[in-house]
Amino acid sequence: MGNKQNRREKVKKEYLKIIEGKKKDYYRKNSDVINSCDFRNWKDFIIQEIELVQIKYQNSEWPARLIASAKSWNTMKDHKWRSNVLWFDYLQSHKSIIPEQKTTITTIRHAPAVNISTNSFESQNLLDFLHGHFSQPKEHFIAYMIVKFNCHFIKEHTNPNCNSPESKKKEVAEFTCTPLIKLVEEIKAFVMLVLQSMIHYYGGVVSKIIEEKPGEMYDLILEEVFTDALQDCLLQAFYSENIEYEKSYREKISQYASLTCAELGIEPTFQIDLPNGKPLNMGYAKAITKLRELESNYSPLKKLDIIIATTRLICECVDDYWKHDQSINKENLVIDADQILSIFLYIVIKAKVMNLKGHVNLIYDFGRKIVQNGQMGYYVTTIEACILQIESMDSEFLTKLKDYSERT
Repeated sequence: MGNKQNRREKVKKEYLKIIEGKKKDYYRKNSDVINSCDFRNWKDFIIQEIELVQIKYQNSEWPARLIASAKSWNTMKDHKWRSNVLWFDYLQSHKSIIPEQKTTITTIRHAPAVNISTNSFESQNLLDFLHGHFSQPKEHFIAYMIVKFNCHFIKEHTNPNCNSPESKKKEVAEFTCTPLIKLVEEIKAFVMLVLQSMIHYYGGVVSKIIEEKPGEMYDLILEEVFTDALQDCLLQAFYSENIEYEKSYREKISQYASLTCAELGIEPTFQIDLPNGKPLNMGYAKAITKLRELESNYSPLKKLDIIIATTRLICECVDDYWKHDQSINKENLVIDADQILSIFLYIVIKAKVMNLKGHVNLIYDFGRKIVQNGQMGYYVTTIEACILQIESMDSEFLTKLKDYSERT
């Protein structure tokens, strides 16, 4: 028993010796990066950053609250989080496993192929590592900043009477009188404040990552800052500025809720709302259900993922419909640009997502240009086109749509 214990102690000492050697080697190789920022006085630097923001947003309460919190913050609580980030590169050997997606027979012609992003970082481990930090607001000051900002921002831009019996009778509670563009600007300012604060908080290692991949880091912080209440505040602001439009849109959705695929000019091959002799024909139900998730996912990036996933589920729905039919040539299951627009139009009408334009607006307001104008933006544009078609939809439009489909 004693020999076994001695062997364990020997192995442990050898292991610790190896780790110590790796630490020294790491410091030696990365000393320039580690020492590129003076992060010993991080709290003072962060206070200075907040004070600069306070000058621009003098009428907002949250900058003053953050400064007061920073001045009274016990920095000893942050030490373990700040020191541990130096070893994030050790985590890179543990690659995250992304589950393989089902390959569909049905494809979309000329549509960009994109996968749902599991996160915005090329280095998934760093994302997971920092995400764990942000879940500790009692010990991690930047995580505390995010909680504090949300608390005071929502309080400031929420009508204190919105929970009164009178307001509950209204269709939508009045959140704010502040113009939407101002709310968006202020939230973006806070996101940039957090990014700058991370440089002071973590030092050169994170500073280097921000310099190399500013867009990916922006996406990470945006995900951390956004909450359900923050989304509601923005959606209600959008609604209050577009009340007449939204009422008209809802009336249109209700008016045309019973439209079939054929009536929307969808080709017979993709009219999968028709009975096919199978008792469990679900049509486009999976895609419709997925699009409805826009209402329950508050992050702009997750909303983008939902739209992409809906596109993929369209193909899966078509596959499911025809999978037992030997008469169909699977090579013909290719959806062109006109058809994907018509199918999406069908799905948007059936999904009945309230304030859909507001959800799309969130993606455009907070998504980076590379996202908006890139492959993923293609599908958001498709949703936008559907909204425009619903706005102008009438019997004449539907007749033209059906006639065009029958001629092609």
